[in-house]
Amino acid sequence: SPSLLGGFVLLFGGAFAAYATAAAITGSTVPLVTLQIADALTGDVLVGHENVALALSLDMVVVAGLVMAVHLPLQRRSGRWLR
Repeated sequence: SPSLLGGFVLLFGGAFAAYATAAAITGSTVPLVTLQIADALTGDVLVGHENVALALSLDMVVVAGLVMAVHLPLQRRSGRWLR
């Protein structure tokens, strides 16, 4: 169970960070966080919203940290079974 959950958490983290896949599948029809960051970084910025890309990027770092915080205890627990 911990190995399965750890794999799920890592897959979620990888999928969350996969910009190319999201851009290829949805184009610009779905407002995904990674696509909004790319739009803000490429110059599609509204007046007064200059720091949107930085804020969204910080949110992504927090999500990645949470993914790792969940994965590490699961990895330790499943590592005990391998010994």
